[in-house]
Amino acid sequence: MNLGMRIRQFRNMAGLSQEKLAWKAGIAPAFLGQLERGLKSPTVKTLEKLTRALGIPMAELFSGPVDLSDEKDTAIKQIVYQIRDLPVESIQNLSVIIQQAREMATHPLPAPRSAEVEPEAKPAEAAEQNQQ
Repeated sequence: MNLGMRIRQFRNMAGLSQEKLAWKAGIAPAFLGQLERGLKSPTVKTLEKLTRALGIPMAELFSGPVDLSDEKDTAIKQIVYQIRDLPVESIQNLSVIIQQAREMATHPLPAPRSAEVEPEAKPAEAAEQNQQ
């Protein structure tokens, strides 16, 4: 796997478009597209900008392959990249929300019952009830 493909994988995991990542890194979107397609080679300075914008250490670009074959793992990795810069308290709050969502998924609430309505009285019966 080439470096451009790795950049694209990390960009996708972060949920960023090419334009958004290029803007965050301070490089031209067209240049980022060329990097991802392997048409251009980045300088170390460009790699520093990209990894800073992605919120990853540069070494992570060169480490083992990122397995994106499983849709569930990809979704989990996207969540991690979206919350990694949040304060610990915010992450803990999100953890509580996730736990509550899991509990709701395993123990769904019963469907609400429709209100039982008494059948309407026939006109003759209604007249009798009014006289009483």
